[in-house]
Order: sequence, then C-alpha cells, then structure tokens
Amino acid sequence: MKESETRMERRVARHRLLRRFAGAMLLLTGIVMCLACYTARTEFSTNLPPFLPPAGRELQPEAINFRMAAFGDFGAKVDSMEAVVRSFSGNADFAICTGDMMKFALEAEYGHVVSELREEMKCPFWAMPGNHDLGLLNSLKTWHRFFGQDFYYWSYGDTLFIALNTATRKLPEEQRVFLKQTLSSQRERYRRCVIFCHVPPVDLSPKASHCLPADEAEAFREIISGYKIDLIVSGHIHQYMEGSFDGIRLVHLPSSGQVIRDPDNRMFGYATFDFKADGTIQVKQVDVTAETGRERLEFFVSTVLGNKSSIFWAGLALIVIGSILLNQKNIATARIARTGFCPSPINPDELQPVLLHSGKKTGISHLWHATCYTGSGLKAVVGETAFRHELLAGCLLVPAAWLFPFPVWQALILCLLWAGVLVIEILNTAVEAVVDLVSPEYNPLAKKAKDLGSAAVGLCLAINGIAWVLAIWQLLVSR
Repeated sequence: MKESETRMERRVARHRLLRRFAGAMLLLTGIVMCLACYTARTEFSTNLPPFLPPAGRELQPEAINFRMAAFGDFGAKVDSMEAVVRSFSGNADFAICTGDMMKFALEAEYGHVVSELREEMKCPFWAMPGNHDLGLLNSLKTWHRFFGQDFYYWSYGDTLFIALNTATRKLPEEQRVFLKQTLSSQRERYRRCVIFCHVPPVDLSPKASHCLPADEAEAFREIISGYKIDLIVSGHIHQYMEGSFDGIRLVHLPSSGQVIRDPDNRMFGYATFDFKADGTIQVKQVDVTAETGRERLEFFVSTVLGNKSSIFWAGLALIVIGSILLNQKNIATARIARTGFCPSPINPDELQPVLLHSGKKTGISHLWHATCYTGSGLKAVVGETAFRHELLAGCLLVPAAWLFPFPVWQALILCLLWAGVLVIEILNTAVEAVVDLVSPEYNPLAKKAKDLGSAAVGLCLAINGIAWVLAIWQLLVSR
C-alpha cells in the first residue's frame, strides 16, 4: 500500500512540475506576443510622419534645368527598392513613385514601406496609388494617412505636374472634373505639362491590355485633347517602354521589384527625366539590380503582428491561462490514480449502473443514442491530461492558422491535421481503457499496446510540426 501511495505522490509531483512549466511557458509566450504586437504597432503605424505631396504648390519657380527620378511596382520588396532609391537619391531634384508599393495594402505594411523609404530617400518624394496599394476596403483611407492626397497637381520650375489615381482602372468623375479644371486654370502658366498615372491609357506591349478600358481611355483623351501635354508617365506594365497616346509621348516605367515582363531585360530599375532649358525632356532607363526580396522578419512583423489585434488579445489570453496554471491547486489524488497505469482498487458497492446497448436502435432513436454516446465519450476524454493539453494547443494553433496570411486551403489543412491529433488521442485513450480493463496488472503485451497508441499520437504531432514549419517557411520565403 505504501509503495502505491509513494508512486502516486511521485506522479502528483510530476504533474505539478509539468503544470507549472506549461504555465510559465504560456505566460512567457503571452508576454512576448503582447510586447511584439505593441512594438510593431508603434514602430510601423503610430510614429511615422507621412510623405505629403506639394498639392497646389509652386516649387523652385526659377528652375529651368532639373532632374526627376521615377520608379514603382516593387510590392513591398524593399531590397530592390532600396537599391533603386540609393542609385538616384544623390542626383535627383525630386522623385515620384507611380504606385504598387504594397503587397497586401495592410496599414502596418504601409508603415513598414514608409519606414524603409525614409531610411534611404535623400530627396523630396511623392507618390500616387497603384492597384496593390488599394486592395482593401479601407486602403484609400490608409493611403491618405501615409501619402496624403491620391490625385493632385504641383509645379516645379517651368513645368506643371499632374498626378492621377487610376489604380481601379477607371478615371472617376471627380478626377475628370479635377483634370479639366487644372488644365483650364493652370496649363497656360507653364511651359511644359507632365501627367502621372499608375494604369496607363494604353498598353504599349504587343497583345497586352494592362491599361484603362477603351471608354475610360477615350474620356481621358477627350479631356486632354485641347491642351499641349508633353509627357505621360505610367507604371503597372513592369517593363520600360516608350511610345505615344493620341500623339502624346508615353513612357512605361520598369519594375522596381515585382515580376518583370520584359523578356530581354531582367533588371529592376527606374527612369530619369532631365528637363532642359530648351524645353526638351530627356528620358533614360537605369538598370540597378537583378536581385529582389523582402526583409522577411520586418515584413512578417508588420503584416501579421502589427496588423492583427487578435494576436494581442490571444497573448493576453495566454497570460491569463499561464497565471491560472501557475496558481492552480494540486490535482486531486483520486484523479491521478484513475489516470495511472495501475488503477486504484475498485469497491463493487460503489459501482454505478451502466446503460448497456440493449437491442439495435433505429431511426431517430438510433441518432439520439449515438449522440448521447458521443457526448459521454467526449466527457470521458476531457478528463485525460494529454487530451486537455492538445485541446489547449489547438485553441492556439487553429486561430493562428487563419490569422497568418496563409492561403485558405493551407489554413484548412493545418486545422484538419490538428483535428486528426485529437481523433488519434481519443482512440489511444480507448485502447488504454480496454487494456486497463483486460490487464490491470503489468503485462508486456499491455505495455506494447499502450506504447503503440502513444506512438500513433506522437507521429501525428510530428506531422503537424513539420506541416507548420513548412507553411511558415514558405510564407517567409515567398513573401
């Protein structure tokens, strides 16, 4: 009897130690998650000054020779973007981005890109949105916060510049009115006029149509037809090209990080525009690098931790659960005895009557009894320590599968794999119960049966771990 009590006390001590260790790990994980979310939110969303455009302003009115650098379409791949910006920052009077700076258009992603631009940009810089920058319902509001107006005009020296928002492949009525009023009131005051847009009115690529629809392009042409427009500069094509639209010089900018569509040039770059005193505009394509990528840790922090408030609340929940585990009272000795390999002696007088399957049930009766048996089984398995631990882990992993920017099919597979762990654990518990009933004393075959059940659970856990590692690795590498 004393030996049985000693074994039971050792099991109680082990369970207490494991419970405290699990509580400490959950508490530490929760604190780290909360601090990471707060830091990401502060770093990438709160403390960043915006790049506001000089809307309606006259800059350097005496300038007759100046240089502009234009780039775009890097989709948050800041490695190539930084190389491009470093290339022109010291020799351009100002820089323009024609859009598609983001991948997901998340607020914290905006903050990440803006922080990287501020690290490298040494000259005045303004931008207009691309389709990837306005991919969410509230993206335009986020754009206004970090980059100001999405369409505007300004002048530099003797040139009028007009920036339009064609990210949705439309020229909305509001912008049509703006363009008419700007050209009618400002065009005569300046020697040259340049119009910027993300989606161009026509695509100069053969057999391609990455441009405004025909009716939108025609409306654009009608508005500018009565005025002298020297140049239209666009992004979106991911290939440097020169051509014309309704007799007006048109330039497509090269990609600065997104997929290159030029079969003959696999370099990311930008273009320079030299405005000369004689009224000419000299355009030059500049190749910078063939390498691109993202600062994976910062991109992950900005797009996941900085944008998902639910991760912060999940961290608080972990802190609460960890604190409860650290302060929980000892597990009752009777419960430990029931979960041990050698069960405690059973008093026949204490046995409760058991409802046996008396006769084959059919129809609604069968469905009702099956539901009752399922509930009884779930109630029994919840008392198992291993199942509770796996259920707690599932409460963290299943939401995480949907919080991380995994594809829907990948998140679904991760959830189903974890459901498989719970199913195998239930079957393992059933095997252990049958073995304890048939062989209450130690038996090598009973041990082998239990070991095989435990191996099945362990293998499922290993498969889940591998699946999560591969999913997170693919996320970091591809994005």
